[in-house]
Amino acid sequence: MSPATLWPFVVMNNEGYAPLPCEFDAVNAAVYAACDGLDGLMDGLISAPALCNFDANSLVGQTYLCASNNRTRTFTQKTAVVLNKIWQGPTTPQGQMKWFGIPKGANFSTLAGTYVSSNGTAIPIPFSITNSGYHNFVYKDLNYNLFNITYDDFFRTYRQQLQDYDSVIGTNDPDLSAFNARGGKMITWHGLADPLIMPQGNMYYYRRVAALDPFVADFYRQFYSPGVGHCSGGPGVVPTNAINQLRAWVENGTAPATLSAASLYPINATTAFATNGSIARRQNLCPYPYVNKYVSGDPNQASSYTCAGNTGWESFPTPGYVPFY
Repeated sequence: MSPATLWPFVVMNNEGYAPLPCEFDAVNAAVYAACDGLDGLMDGLISAPALCNFDANSLVGQTYLCASNNRTRTFTQKTAVVLNKIWQGPTTPQGQMKWFGIPKGANFSTLAGTYVSSNGTAIPIPFSITNSGYHNFVYKDLNYNLFNITYDDFFRTYRQQLQDYDSVIGTNDPDLSAFNARGGKMITWHGLADPLIMPQGNMYYYRRVAALDPFVADFYRQFYSPGVGHCSGGPGVVPTNAINQLRAWVENGTAPATLSAASLYPINATTAFATNGSIARRQNLCPYPYVNKYVSGDPNQASSYTCAGNTGWESFPTPGYVPFY
Protein backbone atom coordinates (compact mmCIF):
# COMPACT_ATOMS: atom_id res chain seq x y z
CA MET A 1 0.00 0.00 0.00
CA SER A 2 1.53 3.30 -1.04
CA PRO A 3 0.76 6.18 1.34
CA ALA A 4 0.08 8.32 -1.73
CA THR A 5 -3.10 6.37 -2.49
CA LEU A 6 -4.87 8.17 0.37
CA TRP A 7 -4.10 11.60 -1.08
CA PRO A 8 -7.32 12.12 -3.12
CA PHE A 9 -9.44 11.28 -0.08
CA VAL A 10 -7.38 13.62 2.13
CA VAL A 11 -7.77 16.42 -0.41
CA MET A 12 -11.55 16.07 -0.73
CA ASN A 13 -11.99 15.76 3.03
CA ASN A 14 -9.78 18.73 3.93
CA GLU A 15 -11.10 20.97 1.18
CA GLY A 16 -14.65 20.18 2.26
CA TYR A 17 -15.82 19.19 -1.20
CA ALA A 18 -16.21 15.87 -3.02
CA PRO A 19 -17.26 16.00 -6.70
CA LEU A 20 -20.19 13.92 -7.85
CA PRO A 21 -19.31 10.99 -10.14
CA CYS A 22 -20.91 12.82 -13.07
CA GLU A 23 -18.75 15.86 -12.28
CA PHE A 24 -15.61 13.74 -12.45
CA ASP A 25 -16.84 12.38 -15.79
CA ALA A 26 -17.43 15.88 -17.12
CA VAL A 27 -13.96 16.95 -16.01
CA ASN A 28 -12.36 14.03 -17.82
CA ALA A 29 -14.35 14.82 -20.95
CA ALA A 30 -12.87 18.33 -20.87
CA VAL A 31 -9.37 16.90 -20.32
CA TYR A 32 -9.66 14.66 -23.36
CA ALA A 33 -10.99 17.51 -25.47
CA ALA A 34 -7.92 19.55 -24.53
CA CYS A 35 -5.20 16.89 -24.55
CA ASP A 36 -6.18 14.09 -26.91
CA GLY A 37 -4.59 15.78 -29.93
CA LEU A 38 -1.27 16.70 -28.29
CA ASP A 39 0.36 13.70 -29.96
CA GLY A 40 -0.89 14.79 -33.39
CA LEU A 41 -3.75 12.30 -33.61
CA MET A 42 -7.31 12.58 -32.27
CA ASP A 43 -7.81 8.96 -31.26
CA GLY A 44 -9.66 9.04 -27.94
CA LEU A 45 -6.37 8.51 -26.06
CA ILE A 46 -3.97 10.79 -24.21
CA SER A 47 -0.59 9.65 -25.52
CA ALA A 48 1.32 12.74 -24.40
CA PRO A 49 0.24 13.04 -20.73
CA ALA A 50 3.22 15.14 -19.63
CA LEU A 51 2.23 17.81 -22.16
CA CYS A 52 -1.33 17.93 -20.82
CA ASN A 53 -1.33 21.20 -18.89
CA PHE A 54 -5.09 21.26 -18.41
CA ASP A 55 -6.04 23.41 -15.42
CA ALA A 56 -9.36 22.76 -13.69
CA ASN A 57 -9.68 26.52 -13.10
CA SER A 58 -10.66 26.82 -16.76
CA LEU A 59 -13.91 25.01 -15.95
CA VAL A 60 -15.13 27.35 -13.21
CA GLY A 61 -18.50 28.81 -14.16
CA GLN A 62 -19.14 26.30 -16.94
CA THR A 63 -22.05 23.88 -16.76
CA TYR A 64 -22.23 20.12 -17.08
CA LEU A 65 -25.07 17.59 -17.17
CA CYS A 66 -25.61 14.83 -14.63
CA ALA A 67 -27.26 12.10 -16.68
CA SER A 68 -28.40 10.20 -13.59
CA ASN A 69 -31.00 12.85 -12.77
CA ASN A 70 -30.82 14.96 -15.94
CA ARG A 71 -29.80 18.03 -13.94
CA THR A 72 -27.48 20.76 -15.13
CA ARG A 73 -24.87 21.84 -12.62
CA THR A 74 -22.04 24.40 -12.55
CA PHE A 75 -18.35 23.87 -11.91
CA THR A 76 -17.21 25.84 -8.88
CA GLN A 77 -13.86 27.02 -7.57
CA LYS A 78 -13.99 24.19 -5.04
CA THR A 79 -14.00 21.72 -7.93
CA ALA A 80 -10.91 23.36 -9.41
CA VAL A 81 -8.98 23.27 -6.12
CA VAL A 82 -9.79 19.62 -5.47
CA LEU A 83 -9.03 18.43 -9.00
CA ASN A 84 -5.77 20.32 -9.35
CA LYS A 85 -4.51 19.01 -6.00
CA ILE A 86 -5.42 15.42 -6.89
CA TRP A 87 -3.61 15.67 -10.23
CA GLN A 88 -0.62 17.36 -8.63
CA GLY A 89 -0.18 14.53 -6.15
CA PRO A 90 0.98 14.69 -2.53
CA THR A 91 2.62 18.10 -2.17
CA THR A 92 3.48 19.73 1.13
CA PRO A 93 2.29 23.25 2.03
CA GLN A 94 5.90 24.28 1.35
CA GLY A 95 5.56 23.06 -2.23
CA GLN A 96 7.64 19.88 -2.01
CA MET A 97 6.24 17.15 -4.23
CA LYS A 98 6.31 13.76 -2.51
CA TRP A 99 4.83 11.58 -5.22
CA PHE A 100 2.81 11.67 -8.41
CA GLY A 101 -0.91 12.26 -8.74
CA ILE A 102 -3.58 10.50 -10.78
CA PRO A 103 -2.70 10.95 -14.48
CA LYS A 104 -4.92 13.42 -16.28
CA GLY A 105 -7.65 11.56 -18.12
CA ALA A 106 -7.52 8.52 -15.81
CA ASN A 107 -10.61 7.35 -13.97
CA PHE A 108 -11.15 8.91 -10.54
CA SER A 109 -13.50 6.31 -9.07
CA THR A 110 -10.83 4.11 -7.44
CA LEU A 111 -8.72 6.50 -5.38
CA ALA A 112 -11.16 9.43 -5.46
CA GLY A 113 -14.34 7.48 -4.92
CA THR A 114 -17.40 9.29 -3.60
CA TYR A 115 -20.73 8.27 -2.14
CA VAL A 116 -23.80 10.28 -3.07
CA SER A 117 -25.94 10.88 0.00
CA SER A 118 -29.72 11.18 0.07
CA ASN A 119 -29.51 14.98 -0.12
CA GLY A 120 -27.56 14.79 -3.38
CA THR A 121 -24.15 15.78 -2.04
CA ALA A 122 -21.08 13.57 -2.34
CA ILE A 123 -18.95 12.19 0.49
CA PRO A 124 -15.36 11.01 -0.11
CA ILE A 125 -14.58 7.32 0.32
CA PRO A 126 -11.03 6.07 0.96
CA PHE A 127 -9.82 3.29 -1.33
CA SER A 128 -10.54 -0.03 0.42
CA ILE A 129 -6.94 -1.34 0.47
CA THR A 130 -5.62 2.03 1.64
CA ASN A 131 -8.36 2.19 4.26
CA SER A 132 -7.32 -1.20 5.62
CA GLY A 133 -3.63 -0.33 5.49
CA TYR A 134 -4.00 2.88 7.44
CA HIS A 135 -6.12 1.25 10.11
CA ASN A 136 -3.97 -1.87 10.49
CA PHE A 137 -0.43 -0.66 9.83
CA VAL A 138 -0.30 3.10 10.24
CA TYR A 139 -2.58 3.92 13.15
CA LYS A 140 -2.88 0.31 14.36
CA ASP A 141 -6.42 1.13 15.39
CA LEU A 142 -9.35 -0.42 13.52
CA ASN A 143 -11.67 2.26 14.88
CA TYR A 144 -9.56 5.25 13.83
CA ASN A 145 -11.62 7.79 11.90
CA LEU A 146 -9.75 8.64 8.68
CA PHE A 147 -11.90 11.76 8.34
CA ASN A 148 -9.77 13.21 11.14
CA ILE A 149 -6.61 13.22 9.00
CA THR A 150 -5.44 16.75 8.24
CA TYR A 151 -2.80 17.64 5.67
CA ASP A 152 -0.23 17.83 8.47
CA ASP A 153 -1.30 14.39 9.74
CA PHE A 154 -1.01 12.97 6.23
CA PHE A 155 2.59 14.06 5.73
CA ARG A 156 3.54 13.09 9.28
CA THR A 157 2.23 9.54 8.78
CA TYR A 158 3.76 9.53 5.30
CA ARG A 159 7.19 9.88 6.89
CA GLN A 160 6.29 7.38 9.59
CA GLN A 161 5.40 4.71 7.05
CA LEU A 162 8.77 5.10 5.38
CA GLN A 163 10.53 4.67 8.71
CA ASP A 164 8.44 1.64 9.71
CA TYR A 165 8.18 -0.31 6.48
CA ASP A 166 10.70 0.79 3.85
CA SER A 167 13.27 -1.77 4.99
CA VAL A 168 10.61 -4.50 4.83
CA ILE A 169 8.60 -3.86 1.66
CA GLY A 170 10.52 -1.07 -0.06
CA THR A 171 10.74 -1.52 -3.84
CA ASN A 172 12.49 1.67 -4.92
CA ASP A 173 16.12 0.50 -4.93
CA PRO A 174 17.43 1.32 -8.44
CA ASP A 175 20.54 -0.88 -8.13
CA LEU A 176 19.75 -3.91 -10.30
CA SER A 177 23.38 -4.88 -10.81
CA ALA A 178 22.99 -8.26 -9.08
CA PHE A 179 19.94 -9.08 -11.20
CA ASN A 180 21.84 -8.10 -14.34
CA ALA A 181 24.94 -10.06 -13.33
CA ARG A 182 22.89 -13.24 -13.07
CA GLY A 183 21.63 -12.78 -16.62
CA GLY A 184 18.18 -11.55 -15.60
CA LYS A 185 15.89 -9.92 -18.14
CA MET A 186 12.84 -7.86 -17.26
CA ILE A 187 9.92 -6.31 -19.14
CA THR A 188 7.52 -3.86 -17.52
CA TRP A 189 4.42 -2.53 -19.24
CA HIS A 190 2.04 0.02 -17.77
CA GLY A 191 -1.13 1.81 -18.80
CA LEU A 192 -0.84 5.59 -19.02
CA ALA A 193 -4.37 5.88 -17.62
CA ASP A 194 -3.69 3.77 -14.54
CA PRO A 195 -5.50 5.52 -11.65
CA LEU A 196 -4.06 3.32 -8.90
CA ILE A 197 -0.33 2.80 -9.48
CA MET A 198 0.94 5.95 -11.15
CA PRO A 199 2.82 5.26 -14.41
CA GLN A 200 4.96 8.35 -13.74
CA GLY A 201 6.43 6.47 -10.79
CA ASN A 202 7.62 3.61 -13.00
CA MET A 203 9.18 6.07 -15.44
CA TYR A 204 10.94 7.79 -12.56
CA TYR A 205 12.25 4.48 -11.30
CA TYR A 206 13.59 3.55 -14.74
CA ARG A 207 15.42 6.85 -15.02
CA ARG A 208 17.02 6.21 -11.64
CA VAL A 209 18.10 2.72 -12.75
CA ALA A 210 19.53 4.24 -15.94
CA ALA A 211 21.45 6.81 -13.91
CA LEU A 212 23.34 3.94 -12.27
CA ASP A 213 23.61 1.81 -15.41
CA PRO A 214 23.44 3.60 -18.78
CA PHE A 215 23.16 0.17 -20.45
CA VAL A 216 19.96 -0.68 -18.60
CA ALA A 217 18.13 -1.43 -21.87
CA ASP A 218 20.39 -4.46 -22.27
CA PHE A 219 18.46 -6.23 -19.51
CA TYR A 220 15.40 -4.13 -18.57
CA ARG A 221 12.85 -2.40 -20.81
CA GLN A 222 9.63 -0.54 -20.04
CA PHE A 223 6.61 -0.02 -22.30
CA TYR A 224 3.62 2.30 -21.87
CA SER A 225 0.16 2.14 -23.40
CA PRO A 226 -2.13 5.20 -23.61
CA GLY A 227 -5.73 4.66 -22.53
CA VAL A 228 -5.11 1.55 -20.44
CA GLY A 229 -6.12 1.54 -16.79
CA HIS A 230 -4.86 -0.58 -13.91
CA CYS A 231 -3.41 -3.72 -15.57
CA SER A 232 -6.22 -3.67 -18.14
CA GLY A 233 -9.40 -1.84 -19.09
CA GLY A 234 -9.93 1.12 -21.37
CA PRO A 235 -9.58 1.50 -25.14
CA GLY A 236 -5.78 1.31 -25.29
CA VAL A 237 -3.84 -1.66 -26.60
CA VAL A 238 -2.51 -4.30 -24.20
CA PRO A 239 0.40 -6.71 -24.78
CA THR A 240 -0.56 -9.94 -26.51
CA ASN A 241 2.69 -11.91 -26.35
CA ALA A 242 4.80 -10.40 -23.56
CA ILE A 243 5.75 -13.68 -21.85
CA ASN A 244 6.98 -15.24 -25.09
CA GLN A 245 8.88 -12.07 -25.95
CA LEU A 246 10.52 -12.17 -22.53
CA ARG A 247 11.31 -15.85 -23.02
CA ALA A 248 12.93 -15.14 -26.38
CA TRP A 249 15.06 -12.48 -24.73
CA VAL A 250 16.19 -14.82 -21.96
CA GLU A 251 16.68 -17.95 -24.03
CA ASN A 252 17.73 -16.57 -27.42
CA GLY A 253 19.02 -13.09 -26.65
CA THR A 254 16.30 -11.51 -28.80
CA ALA A 255 15.61 -8.21 -27.08
CA PRO A 256 12.08 -6.83 -27.66
CA ALA A 257 12.44 -3.84 -30.00
CA THR A 258 8.70 -3.33 -29.48
CA LEU A 259 5.97 -5.10 -27.52
CA SER A 260 3.16 -6.60 -29.61
CA ALA A 261 -0.19 -5.24 -28.42
CA ALA A 262 -3.81 -5.06 -29.51
CA SER A 263 -7.26 -3.83 -28.46
CA LEU A 264 -10.90 -4.74 -28.95
CA TYR A 265 -11.58 -1.02 -29.34
CA PRO A 266 -11.03 0.71 -32.68
CA ILE A 267 -9.83 4.31 -32.73
CA ASN A 268 -12.25 6.71 -30.98
CA ALA A 269 -14.55 3.91 -29.82
CA THR A 270 -16.15 4.22 -26.39
CA THR A 271 -17.29 0.59 -26.28
CA ALA A 272 -15.63 -2.54 -27.62
CA PHE A 273 -16.32 -2.94 -31.32
CA ALA A 274 -16.63 -6.70 -31.18
CA THR A 275 -18.10 -8.78 -28.38
CA ASN A 276 -16.64 -12.04 -29.67
CA GLY A 277 -13.11 -11.13 -28.65
CA SER A 278 -11.85 -10.25 -32.12
CA ILE A 279 -9.06 -7.69 -32.50
CA ALA A 280 -10.10 -4.24 -33.73
CA ARG A 281 -6.75 -2.46 -33.49
CA ARG A 282 -3.08 -3.39 -33.34
CA GLN A 283 -0.13 -1.31 -32.22
CA ASN A 284 3.43 -2.13 -31.20
CA LEU A 285 4.44 -0.46 -27.95
CA CYS A 286 7.81 1.26 -28.03
CA PRO A 287 10.41 0.92 -25.26
CA TYR A 288 10.57 3.91 -22.91
CA PRO A 289 11.61 6.67 -23.46
CA TYR A 290 10.50 6.20 -27.08
CA VAL A 291 6.84 6.77 -27.89
CA ASN A 292 4.41 5.50 -30.52
CA LYS A 293 3.99 8.28 -33.06
CA TYR A 294 1.37 8.14 -35.79
CA VAL A 295 2.85 8.53 -39.30
CA SER A 296 0.10 7.85 -41.83
CA GLY A 297 -2.46 5.29 -42.91
CA ASP A 298 -5.13 3.42 -40.95
CA PRO A 299 -4.62 4.31 -37.26
CA ASN A 300 -6.02 0.89 -36.33
CA GLN A 301 -2.96 -0.79 -37.90
CA ALA A 302 0.44 -1.13 -36.25
CA SER A 303 2.18 -0.26 -39.54
CA SER A 304 0.83 3.31 -39.26
CA TYR A 305 3.08 4.10 -36.30
CA THR A 306 6.79 4.48 -35.64
CA CYS A 307 8.91 4.66 -32.52
CA ALA A 308 10.00 8.27 -32.03
CA GLY A 309 12.39 9.77 -29.53
CA ASN A 310 10.68 11.15 -26.44
CA THR A 311 9.51 14.64 -27.32
CA GLY A 312 8.42 15.39 -23.77
CA TRP A 313 5.27 13.31 -23.99
CA GLU A 314 6.25 11.40 -20.83
CA SER A 315 8.69 13.83 -19.18
CA PHE A 316 7.11 14.50 -15.79
CA PRO A 317 8.53 16.57 -12.92
CA THR A 318 10.16 14.37 -10.31
CA PRO A 319 9.37 14.30 -6.58
CA GLY A 320 11.63 15.70 -3.91
CA TYR A 321 11.51 12.50 -1.87
CA VAL A 322 11.12 8.90 -2.94
CA PRO A 323 8.55 6.78 -1.10
CA PHE A 324 8.87 3.00 -0.95
CA TYR A 325 6.61 2.46 -4.00
